[in-house]
Amino acid sequence: MPRRRINALKFCSYGCRSEYFLYIRGVSLVLDMKQTPYITVLLLISFSCCTLNAFAESYVGGPEIEISDVHNGVSSSKDTLLTSQSDSIVFLADMFYPPYEFINSKGESAGFNIDLTRLVMKRLGISKFRIISMDWPDVLKYYDGHSQSVIIGMNRTVKKSQRYNYGPVHNYLKHCILYRRRDNRITSFSQLVGKKVLVESGTSMEEMLIAVGLGKDVITVNDYGPGILNLSKGKYDAVVCEEEVANYFLDSLKIKNIRISDMHLPIQKYCFVGRDTALMRRIDNVLEMMNTDGNFEKLTDKWFPHNNRFYVPAAVYVILAVLLFAALILTLITWLLRRRVDKAESALNGRGKQMALALKSSGVVYWEFDVKSNILRTYNDPVMNFNDGKEIDQDEYFKTVKISDIRDTQFMVDKIKCGSNENLYSEARLWYESDNKWHYCTTTASPLEVGRDGVVTKFVGFRRDNTKLVEMQQELKVEMEKAKESDKLKSAFLANMSHDIRTPLNAIVGFANLLQEKDYTECRDEYTELININSDLLLRLVNDILDLSKIEAGAVQIADQEFDMSMCFTNVLNSVMNRVPVGVKLIENNPYKECIIFSDRQRIAQILMNFITNAIKYTPHGTITASYVYENGGVKMEVSDTGVGIPNDKQHLIFQRFEKLDNFAKGTGLGLSICKAIVDACGGKIGFFSKENQGSTFWAWIPCKRRE
Repeated sequence: MPRRRINALKFCSYGCRSEYFLYIRGVSLVLDMKQTPYITVLLLISFSCCTLNAFAESYVGGPEIEISDVHNGVSSSKDTLLTSQSDSIVFLADMFYPPYEFINSKGESAGFNIDLTRLVMKRLGISKFRIISMDWPDVLKYYDGHSQSVIIGMNRTVKKSQRYNYGPVHNYLKHCILYRRRDNRITSFSQLVGKKVLVESGTSMEEMLIAVGLGKDVITVNDYGPGILNLSKGKYDAVVCEEEVANYFLDSLKIKNIRISDMHLPIQKYCFVGRDTALMRRIDNVLEMMNTDGNFEKLTDKWFPHNNRFYVPAAVYVILAVLLFAALILTLITWLLRRRVDKAESALNGRGKQMALALKSSGVVYWEFDVKSNILRTYNDPVMNFNDGKEIDQDEYFKTVKISDIRDTQFMVDKIKCGSNENLYSEARLWYESDNKWHYCTTTASPLEVGRDGVVTKFVGFRRDNTKLVEMQQELKVEMEKAKESDKLKSAFLANMSHDIRTPLNAIVGFANLLQEKDYTECRDEYTELININSDLLLRLVNDILDLSKIEAGAVQIADQEFDMSMCFTNVLNSVMNRVPVGVKLIENNPYKECIIFSDRQRIAQILMNFITNAIKYTPHGTITASYVYENGGVKMEVSDTGVGIPNDKQHLIFQRFEKLDNFAKGTGLGLSICKAIVDACGGKIGFFSKENQGSTFWAWIPCKRRE
């Protein structure tokens, strides 16, 4: 079938780009279907163009000819010269069927069929042929009397197929009805009853009108041109003809008061008719080649130019302008609404991100549960590896997570599955694989959607991680116990202090009074030594209490002064030499003749004194070794003894305040805790190692500079 361009509006779709290209009179409009406003414009323009097509049906044209072109004649002068060639092929044409076949103003055969025939014969290499144009009844008579004749074009009907040998199809005919504009619209044969209907003589349309019972109303003519002119003047009521013929005459004769109406009849095939079947097959092959190489389309464009253009009345342009203006207004409104929606979506997304960050920072898990489908969705859930919104069957979820104290949780789950319309609450411990730790969690559930029967179909809720709060409560409980114990120790300490202070004070006062009596003059030296020993003990007690008050107030101060550590070490050992009990040997390990450092001399001496005093108290026999060394940018002091040692279960109490491992030993029990406070204030380190009944070693490292 030859390709014919009928519609002026072409709609082409390119699916890969989601765009539509709308061509109107050579203008291309590109629309992105992702934009809602443009869809509206597209639909409005489509509707408008359909309206244009309806208006344009009666305003088509073709190549102009003069009215004198339509005349009675048998053949062209050129064709007459070929009459003597008896061995040539004779092609028969209708002289009154433009634009397919007619006689032009020069008296020559012209039209689409004439040019097509000449082109086909040229392709076949046949030069001996002639074309004769005559009235259609004469065409049929001539064909019946000459076996070498070929009818260029005849529409195919069942009745004619029984008489004529139809060849290849080269066109398709669509029939229509012509009537005056002021008359009622005619669209069917039933409306032609009682009207004067004009039709070409001997055509298939004449047969059809007679077959439907309109024979008495039919007026046959050989030439449609004068008939259409008479229709416009009111001499006839209607003309039935082929659509291309009607368009041709209306355009060339410039008739404006006639309307064309589609008869909705099946399109008829327009064929060559000839007895030589071999010739018909050769013509069919040539037509196929012409369709392929584009020559048939060029010939169609030449003789049917009105198929490529249409004319639109001014009123249609006004309608189209109004529709386009309305589309622009709608587009503007839609754009403004879209901006508001985008702004609202942006704000909503921002709030959503803020809520997500708040959930993550707070450790709260949000969940949704659909009762009917048993589907659970969680957000910010460590159990689901923080895969927000992932759907999982609730039973599978509880198989994944480890839960302690499941009884309370199982009760809430059973209530949810039953769709119980109430707020629910449970507490349980959950095991998180992310940190391999039990977490104390509280879970709440609230109904979100309730069915008509009162059964909840959807629940939402939160699971709060209270692990830090529980741990803080536990730590607070431990610290409270420690505070209570410390308060008890402090009370015991004050009770001991009252006794420890009175003991040396009573000794000092008592022996001082004895010295005043004459009877005890021989014991003066002994009493004096006892007074000195108890005075020393009382002074240490008072110093420890004062240091304790500074520690409690956080007012331990460290001075930065230059002194000789070697001399300070020797002086401390000399001051405690007289306190060493019999059977205990104090060993001094002083590696330097001079060691000038920058630190607090008094505090270093206090640490060393407390270490040695502590060793003296718990070493009934054996040795006590005191040493120091400058290493790693600081002074390290160390005191070792071979005393009773410290049991393992009491080693954690060594540096705590008010702790005395032996309540019968002299002292406040503050010495080592004071040492730790001094070392911490200096930014140093302190420690010990001990074995029961084998002795102990205490050490402290104080950072300081040394003068080279």
